Amino acid sequence: MSQKLVNEGDEEQVWQPEETINFDYSDQADKTSSVSLSTVNNRSIQAKKGEYILSEKEMKILQSIAKKLTALMADFNHLFQSLDNTSEEILAGQTGFTIEGYFNGEQMVTSDNQVYEVPTNYASKSKLVEGDSLRLTIGPNGQFVYKQVGPVERRRLIATLEQGSDGHYYAVHDEQRWRLLKASVSYFRAEPGNRIAILIPKDKPSQYAALENLVTE
Repeated sequence: MSQKLVNEGDEEQVWQPEETINFDYSDQADKTSSVSLSTVNNRSIQAKKGEYILSEKEMKILQSIAKKLTALMADFNHLFQSLDNTSEEILAGQTGFTIEGYFNGEQMVTSDNQVYEVPTNYASKSKLVEGDSLRLTIGPNGQFVYKQVGPVERRRLIATLEQGSDGHYYAVHDEQRWRLLKASVSYFRAEPGNRIAILIPKDKPSQYAALENLVTE
């Protein structure tokens, strides 16, 4: 039976073996638990009973299919990553209400000094750094959706986690220290004295740092 396959030029082809594959079911073959194949593309091949060996042409066809599947997977990943942007655009289209500002370590501050609370879980998960540009989209039911639109350049440091007398957590490096979001410390189950990797603005002073990870030694 012939099978339709698609080659790399996207033209349909009907594949058939160039030569007939003959199976030898002689007693001798059964005793040795093998099946003799006469020739495939002018090559002598011996296969174990119950197995099928692909010809060179079949291998090329399967490789072509694999390339197409890889390309489709890349397209799927690109579409999946764009869903967040698409949802935001639809939401904005329904309300026409978006606000932009910068992250001050805990909140979003707009150009007219309006302040909006940023969920600590979102800030921790996104590893927001003080000075990052944010866009707030307000949904039809009053839902707030934040999106990082302009990250500042970052600098990574290894620091020590400390807890101050005020109850807040700090990252200490040399004689400098930066405040950390409690949600970040809880997420990593960090404890005072732990070595941690933090992110701070590269060329600007800051009071807050983003906890990137625990450092194990």
